[in-house]
This record gives sequence, C-alpha cells and structure tokens, in this order.
Amino acid sequence: MTTDNEARFVTVAEVADRLRVSTMTVY
Repeated sequence: MTTDNEARFVTVAEVADRLRVSTMTVY
C-alpha cells in the first residue's frame, strides 16, 4: 500500500516537474 502510494506520488511529481520545465521553456 505504502509503496504503491509512494510510486504514484513519485510519478505525479515527475510529470509535474516535466510540465513545469516545459512551461518554463515555453515561456
């Protein structure tokens, strides 16, 4: 349970970070 939650959190964080980098690059 904890591992799955952590994995999901990591994935979301990674996606958010990528989006943030993309937004920064675009802007």
